[in-house]
Amino acid sequence: MPFSAPSTSVPSRPSSARPSPGRRTGAAPTGYLATLDGWRAVAILLVLLAHMRFRLFSAGGLYPQATLEAICEQGVIGVPIFFGISGLLICSRLLEERRLRGEIDLRGFYLRRVFRILPPYFLLLATIAGLGAYQGVRIAWSDLQACLGFYRNYIPGENAASWYTAHFWSLAVEEHFYVLLPTLLVACVTARRTAYALLGIAFAVITWRAMANRFTFVSPDFLFLTYRTDIRIDGLLLGALAALALEASVWRERCQRALTPIVVASGLLLLALAPWLRLPSLPTLTAVVVPLLLLGTLLYPSSRLGRLLELAPLRWIGRMSYSLYLWQQIFFTPIHQPLTDIPMPALLPDALLTWPGNLIGLLACATASYYVVERPLTRLGRRLAEPATEGRAP
Repeated sequence: MPFSAPSTSVPSRPSSARPSPGRRTGAAPTGYLATLDGWRAVAILLVLLAHMRFRLFSAGGLYPQATLEAICEQGVIGVPIFFGISGLLICSRLLEERRLRGEIDLRGFYLRRVFRILPPYFLLLATIAGLGAYQGVRIAWSDLQACLGFYRNYIPGENAASWYTAHFWSLAVEEHFYVLLPTLLVACVTARRTAYALLGIAFAVITWRAMANRFTFVSPDFLFLTYRTDIRIDGLLLGALAALALEASVWRERCQRALTPIVVASGLLLLALAPWLRLPSLPTLTAVVVPLLLLGTLLYPSSRLGRLLELAPLRWIGRMSYSLYLWQQIFFTPIHQPLTDIPMPALLPDALLTWPGNLIGLLACATASYYVVERPLTRLGRRLAEPATEGRAP
């Protein structure tokens, strides 16, 4: 998911290729750029900020402040950033494998994905079910079943406790992308055909979303429908298109000329102001702009923004982003169910739900999950299905 992308690397260029101005001559052979781990950190910190607002700045929180709550709410833009990163990285690694091996090993790809994503995911689902039984909170089987089947973004949730699995809508979108992208790469064969297919499907998704917003196809009560794959997958598709641009020398040079640090800084400012500008389609804006920002920092990693994103603390948070995203929902539980006055049933004691106990608890839990479960099993998956390039240690 946002959170479950492969090694943060981009396709290495042939030795005869002309290096980009921002590319460091001492880069690893795999083309690893720590910049993208920094982007992951930015994404997860924004999501955490959006969820921390409930008990910090909302009514009944520690510091009720409507303006601060509204600002923090915009942290949900972190999810589209995750989508852009995942689309770019997944496509990059598949293209890299086809270039080095002559074909894409789908069995190996899915085996590595299973070991990368499912163990910490299943652990969390078991923890939610266990804590629910212990605290007397009814965790609906329909919600858990939707999570196991990766269609959580197509059901509204059965009760207030559905909060604890609601964030898996984004994982469902990514899992659907993991099926679509390799299929396109194998079926289309050439990069040109793949690019046309990605662009065409992304345009269809954007058009369909605009129509869904304009016309009432479903009851307005079903707010969850804004998380459906068919109206949110364009961010991943355009991220994959960015990977194709990196592969093609002509498009890489064009992007390099266009996406200068000043342009990237302007794009960041646009994203920051977009929620307040009342633009007609924020999802479309983020789906288009985020991959361009990622390309800009990949092509100019020595820029000020690139160096900032490569700071060691940010890179560490970025590597932990999947575990942090998985576990944050049980620590950042709202006082009331969002958009209602229904009290939210808690799975943890108050000390672990209020600031700063919730943040400390999340960091401790996510760190344990990452080092004890996620990292070792990711390595096991790599041993069982060796990738085309070793990449960084997971």
